[in-house]
Amino acid sequence: MLVIAVIAILMAILLSALSGAYKMSKRVNCASNQKQFVYALYLYADDYNELLPKSAGTIVNCHKNYKLTPQIFICPGENINTNKYIDNGFLNRDNSISASYMFANHYRESKNDFSMKTPDLALIAIQWDLYGGSYDDINSNKRNHGRQGGNVTFMDGHCKWLKQPLWSTNNRPCNQ
Repeated sequence: MLVIAVIAILMAILLSALSGAYKMSKRVNCASNQKQFVYALYLYADDYNELLPKSAGTIVNCHKNYKLTPQIFICPGENINTNKYIDNGFLNRDNSISASYMFANHYRESKNDFSMKTPDLALIAIQWDLYGGSYDDINSNKRNHGRQGGNVTFMDGHCKWLKQPLWSTNNRPCNQ
């Protein structure tokens, strides 16, 4: 009886460790998706005088021109969208460039557009988990990684996990 209890305890410990590793692997894969997208933005900026795309339509074309797979627009932690192709820029819709992630240049005035010449690239978030900082119940099914936080990719190409308190009330990393 004691042996069975010890085995059960060891299995419970092992299963919780595996669950944590599984969640971490989704975060890492998510960060990889975001970084691939940012590298495509670098290619775009190289072709367009260091400017980044201004609209979802431009990003859809960026997707086509730079041969991005639809899967990089979907966080592996999300269970809603299953992109087969990219054809629109609508927020959090199937086949959308904003299916899982938000892009910082959306809806910005032209005078505030980001370019690769923007100072302090390492401090400016360019893309992030769409509802990474959300505590509202309306969007609870859209959170990629639960309520803990989300991945944020910066203009210099690095990506890091930001915990929920580092997000503003409108689900943007606080430096936005």
